[in-house]
Amino acid sequence: MDILVFADLHHWSEEELLSCLSNNNYDGCILLGDIDDETLAFIKTNIKSGTKLFGVVGNHDDWDILKRNDIEDISGKTIDFNGIVFAGLGGSHRYNDEERAMLTQKQSIVAAKELPKAEILISHDTAYRAMHYSDAVHCGLKGISKYLKKHAPKLNLFGHYHSYNLLSYHKTTLLCVFRCALITIETDGSMAKWKTLLS
Repeated sequence: MDILVFADLHHWSEEELLSCLSNNNYDGCILLGDIDDETLAFIKTNIKSGTKLFGVVGNHDDWDILKRNDIEDISGKTIDFNGIVFAGLGGSHRYNDEERAMLTQKQSIVAAKELPKAEILISHDTAYRAMHYSDAVHCGLKGISKYLKKHAPKLNLFGHYHSYNLLSYHKTTLLCVFRCALITIETDGSMAKWKTLLS
C-alpha cells in the first residue's frame, strides 16, 4: 500500500503540491499536522478521487482544524485502513499558553494510555528525546514513549522537526516527514520504502 504523507506545510506553491497529488500513485493520504485551512482545502480539492484522507493536528493548529475542513482526525482513536490499524495522537509538548494543539507531558501520558494498540502510530511529535532535542518545543512526548514501549507498533510517522529522519525506538521504526513523502507499507504495517517528494 502506498501512502502520500504531508507534514508542516508552512510554505508551498500550487505547482509543488499539484506535483505530489497528481504525479504519484497512492492509496491513501495522511496529514501529520501544521497544515493551515487554505492548504487543507487545496489538498482536498486536488487529491485523487476516492483516496482515503485522514490525519492529526500539529502545535500550530487549532484542535478542530481537520474537523472543520471535513477531514477525519484520528487523534485519540484508531481506524482500519486496508487491513492495517492506524492510531493517532495530535499535538506537541506544551511550550506556551496559546490555544493550540499542545499537551503537557502528563496529558500526553493520559491520552496515550487510552489509545488502543495499532500497527502504525501517526502523530505530530514523537517519543520523548527520541530526536535528541532538549528544548521545550522539540523534546517529544512521554506519552508516545510509553505507547511505543507498550504496544510496539511497526511504524511511527510524525512531523514537527522540519527534517527527514529514519530512526528506531525499541521495536518501532520512526520516520520523521517534512513537507511530503511517499511511503510504501507492507501488509503487517512495516515500512518497505519511502521517498522524499518535497524538502
